[in-house]
Amino acid sequence: MTNTLRHLNIAKKAAVAFTSLVLCACVAPCAAWAAEAEVDPQTSAAPAGHWMVTDTITGSIERFWVEPSGDIAKNRLITADEAGYWAYATSTGAVVRGVYADPETGLVYLADNDGKLSDTGWVVTSKYGQGLQRYFVDAQTHACVPGYSADGYDHATTREGFVVRGAYADPKTGYVYLADNDGKLSETGWVVTSKYGQGLQRYFVDAQTHACVPGYSADGYDHATTREGFVVRGVYADPTTGNVYLADNDGKLSGTGWLVTDAYGQGLQRYFVDETAHACVPGYSTDGYPHYTTEAGYVLRGELTVRGVHLFADNDGRLSISRWVCTDAVTGSLERFWVEESGEVATNRLITPDEAGYWAYATSTGAVVRGVYADPETGLVYLADNDGKLSDTGWVVTSKYGQGLQRYFVDAKTHACIPGFSTEGYAHVTSTEGYVVRGAATVNGEKYLADNDGKVLTDTWAVTGAFTNGDLQRYWASSEGAFAVNTLLSEYVAGYWAYATSTGAVARGRYTDPQTGYVYLANNEGELENPGWLVTSAYGQGLQRYCVDADYHACIPGFSEFDYLHYTTKDGYVARGDYLTDMGIIFADNDGRVDESAMQEGWAVTDAFDGRVERYYFQSYDGHLYATVGFFQAQLNDTELWFYGIPEEGYVVRSKYTTNNGVLVANGDGVLIENSFGAGFAVTDAFDGEYQRYFLQNVDGHLYAKTGYFEVTEGGETKAYFGDEEEGYVVRNDTRYYDGVVYKADNDGVLTAIAIDYNANETRDPTLSEVTWSTHANYLNQMRLYASIYESATDWFIAADWTLCRVTILQRVNGNWVVSKTWNGNFGYSGVGNGDTHTIKHKQICNWDDSYFGLGYNDWSSCYIESYSDYNVGGHSRYIPGYGYEDCASIHSTGYNHTGYDNRGCIGLTWDNAKFVYDYIPVGTNMYLF
Repeated sequence: MTNTLRHLNIAKKAAVAFTSLVLCACVAPCAAWAAEAEVDPQTSAAPAGHWMVTDTITGSIERFWVEPSGDIAKNRLITADEAGYWAYATSTGAVVRGVYADPETGLVYLADNDGKLSDTGWVVTSKYGQGLQRYFVDAQTHACVPGYSADGYDHATTREGFVVRGAYADPKTGYVYLADNDGKLSETGWVVTSKYGQGLQRYFVDAQTHACVPGYSADGYDHATTREGFVVRGVYADPTTGNVYLADNDGKLSGTGWLVTDAYGQGLQRYFVDETAHACVPGYSTDGYPHYTTEAGYVLRGELTVRGVHLFADNDGRLSISRWVCTDAVTGSLERFWVEESGEVATNRLITPDEAGYWAYATSTGAVVRGVYADPETGLVYLADNDGKLSDTGWVVTSKYGQGLQRYFVDAKTHACIPGFSTEGYAHVTSTEGYVVRGAATVNGEKYLADNDGKVLTDTWAVTGAFTNGDLQRYWASSEGAFAVNTLLSEYVAGYWAYATSTGAVARGRYTDPQTGYVYLANNEGELENPGWLVTSAYGQGLQRYCVDADYHACIPGFSEFDYLHYTTKDGYVARGDYLTDMGIIFADNDGRVDESAMQEGWAVTDAFDGRVERYYFQSYDGHLYATVGFFQAQLNDTELWFYGIPEEGYVVRSKYTTNNGVLVANGDGVLIENSFGAGFAVTDAFDGEYQRYFLQNVDGHLYAKTGYFEVTEGGETKAYFGDEEEGYVVRNDTRYYDGVVYKADNDGVLTAIAIDYNANETRDPTLSEVTWSTHANYLNQMRLYASIYESATDWFIAADWTLCRVTILQRVNGNWVVSKTWNGNFGYSGVGNGDTHTIKHKQICNWDDSYFGLGYNDWSSCYIESYSDYNVGGHSRYIPGYGYEDCASIHSTGYNHTGYDNRGCIGLTWDNAKFVYDYIPVGTNMYLF
């Protein structure tokens, strides 16, 4: 009862939906469907069976037949007795409209827009979207039945439903039907015609299928039908099987067996027609005698490579088998091949004497080895004579393989030289080229050392420079000859503890393993230091304390509690004093002892580490305390604030700290200025005891006081300022120099360019010993300006005033140029190099030959213009091999005490002043001569 009610409800809902669709004039498909009597679902019961039109089932408007049960009809014919006309309900329930090929049965139904199936019998129409076609609708199924039928007259229906006209190959069976324009099939038997659009052809229509059946047939006479339906004439290769049929002009197939003929347009050829296939079957065959049929149908004669397989045959097509063949047809050069019993060329294998009379090796091309051949897959190296005969096994000493006189060991099993270590014969190593290693060699990444007979060192020390361009190193040769690498050698193995590095050379001196970070300490023989404490300066790091681990015989970076808590650095020695690690700073006494009892996690204010009270912030990592460095946040007075731990010291910045990004500014508790101010100007007395102006810039998220010259645009006006390099605040009421300009800063720090007449009222001093201008601010400021303009690669600069015979030595201190020395001099009368910059090139104790040194002139020479002559200038010039006689311009001592121009091109100073330049002004220092 429940199911019946459900079906009635479905029917009622469908009826309502259909009524709505019929009444809706905007639904185009309904307008073409026949009007039907409807019932009011509110007042009447559903009919026994009825049509329903809806889009609720398939998503598009379709017509459905509702069974008396309320179910929708599916996959069946709907009779005229039920619905008023014949129709076909598909798998979705929607009835066929137009053309529908049932996927299960293959039957093709034809119906109008209301689903009414076409009348049975012959139908000629174009209304089914396939052009003007002829259909035969079966009276029983009310559908077009694909395939042959005698109803009406002999015809064949296609998979699309229409009747065959012309030639049609059934895609399922392959049968080819021939029909006239009315669809009437050709009579059975032989047909010769051109009316099927394939030229004049011969067809054989099978009496049973009423179609041309592709493939061999004995009906009529032996013939083969192509996939197109016509009978083979001449040569035809079946595209599916590859079999090649041979037939005369009437389509009569050639007899089976051997056939020699030129009748098939391929020249005089030999064919073998298979008795079963009645065709030439491509591939290898032993019928008749061993032969190979090509894809063209004829038998191979000569050489051919087929899918990588090499074949050889004589003029009768008889394949070469179990014998040697010499030919250049395969590789382009004359080579020797062994042909298997199957007719194929042997590849990638040993050929035995039982087969070929001697041992040989066939390569991947089939050509047997001649000379030396290293197999790319196995690495085995084969040695053979010109006929491919492999060398005898065992020791072979010969020069006939093009590698000089060499020693080889040929393995008895593989008949090849096997690269690597072997104890056969005696301990030796075969190279990848096949010969036995003699002397020093690297094979497959392993180092070996052998005598002239190839006997390798094993279980012993080897000292050689063969692997290091003559630099002697010590190696341990293992039991298999290869030098030990990346391993600790025990005293039980090598006589003493040693460490073999990644190159094999044992560690000597100090060696840090790049993989583990362990630091090994060893003497010149490679003998490692004894475990425990070691205080020494032997390892190039000054006098240091080391702790050598007893298990690894190395210094292991990190904390250790051996004897007492200490920290081993990455360089191997124990940290003493302040030491920066990846986690922060640790503190140790002079013995490396780390006393963490003086530390506590969090803030600590103490003089225990630097001899003065400083503020530290300790954090714990892996159970140990480190002073935090760099920027960090921490609580102070219940407030989270930013601080900066100095990487070199561990304590936090208090007051000022200069960095490459500017000056960090902090108060007495280390609280950084960025906790109170943002980027831009900050005016405060919190850091200097008096009000100062800072310009704070953001670098990587933190604020630094900007130093040096900078410009700020505010309110559309750009002003220049100068930040003090040490204090960080803006310079006020002072003078600074930048980019060739002298600036005066007002009380707000705003810079104004000023002109300086440095030479006003300046006169030349008469003597070298009496300098009157050492306090002339304007003049010396100009010298500082020259240093700022022309700069120097060192922290020194020389300003040489040719007009006033003055030399000013300036030194860079905290980024500023400071006047260090003011001297008078005797200059060159020629003014060589005047108006240009120079650098100190080199130094000699004497500008002339050293035999003149100590005479009080030309001593302590610092050259700033190099020049060489091909003759001895003045008879006292210094000869420089490869250059000539030195004739340079220099700063040196002079015998004159008066200023002026008595030198040819140099600058003369007093003996002491010239020595100061020689001793303290580095080579590379810039000098401005004006």
